[in-house]
Amino acid sequence: MSSPARWLCLLGSCVVLAGCGGTDHCVKPKLYQQAVVGTHIEAPSDLDPLAPEREVPVPKASPQAPPPPGTCIDAPPTLRTGSSDS
Repeated sequence: MSSPARWLCLLGSCVVLAGCGGTDHCVKPKLYQQAVVGTHIEAPSDLDPLAPEREVPVPKASPQAPPPPGTCIDAPPTLRTGSSDS
């Protein structure tokens, strides 16, 4: 490999590796992390009531220890698939 091509490869590698870190985007809390459990939707009095058997339950995320400070999670948490609310 010629000298200019070698420097170009080295420079390209440095640029790619520099894009992998250096920011604190994983440290700041995201908007979805502030979500709270809401109430059921109620139809206005002039509309037909909603069918409770058609409600789609959202499973709870499994409890996991938070990642160390300054790191991102590599995969989302697994979801429970039971009907228990524990």
